[in-house]
Amino acid sequence: MVNAPLVSQSQCLVLFARAPTPGQVKKRLIPDLNSGPACELYRAFVDDILDRFRGSREFCVRMAVAGDEPLRLPASWKRVPLFVQQGNALGKRLAHAFRVLFAEGFERVVIIGTDAPTLSADFVREAFESLQRKDVVIGPAVDGGYYLIGLHSHVRRDDDASVRPPLRKGWTSLFQDIEWGGAQVLAQTLNVVRQLGLSLHLLPPWYDVDNHASLRFLACHLEALDLSGMAVPPNTFSKVRTLLGGPSPAARAETHAANGS
Repeated sequence: MVNAPLVSQSQCLVLFARAPTPGQVKKRLIPDLNSGPACELYRAFVDDILDRFRGSREFCVRMAVAGDEPLRLPASWKRVPLFVQQGNALGKRLAHAFRVLFAEGFERVVIIGTDAPTLSADFVREAFESLQRKDVVIGPAVDGGYYLIGLHSHVRRDDDASVRPPLRKGWTSLFQDIEWGGAQVLAQTLNVVRQLGLSLHLLPPWYDVDNHASLRFLACHLEALDLSGMAVPPNTFSKVRTLLGGPSPAARAETHAANGS
């Protein structure tokens, strides 16, 4: 869990999530895992992400959920303040979330999803730090999308009447005319950043887990983290080992003992 001296009321981390309903989450994994196990894996991802960031003193945490799903969320998730996503496309839902948080008075807002259970807290810290001097921060995903996007509230909006053409376009353009779910999301977003003349901070590349190949990579990454004595997201690690197989707890303990860790 992230620790710092004082809670910041100027920074907010938003987690985009859905209720863990079989058949409605991790759909691209269902051919390999079936809907029930895929849903269990999704819940493990969210549990670990919330545990990593909930209680931070560096930023507030919110969860943005779809439709009537607040009624179907696990009780532990509801300890995070919630608001409902609005819009029939991801871009509209992202833009709405930024509007909601800027309206609450937050100056720096960062949004992440649920596909990166191993995402480092250091990346999120770096994102907020960068927004003290940059307009936009993006975490590029290796599949051509992004795992994180953040904005400073001082960036103009498209509906700001004080901005006259040809400078009428603002940050909401970042979420318009993007081919969501495709391999061009990052490239198209960077083109908009360039067109708007916004300053950008780029985080290190990271990976999403949304198909069987990336799930296999996650399994290897978790084992590597564990063997090296580094922290692993415990719920995700346990669930991945159950679904894909892996060393028993006794075998892992013997390996650690042999390595002197």
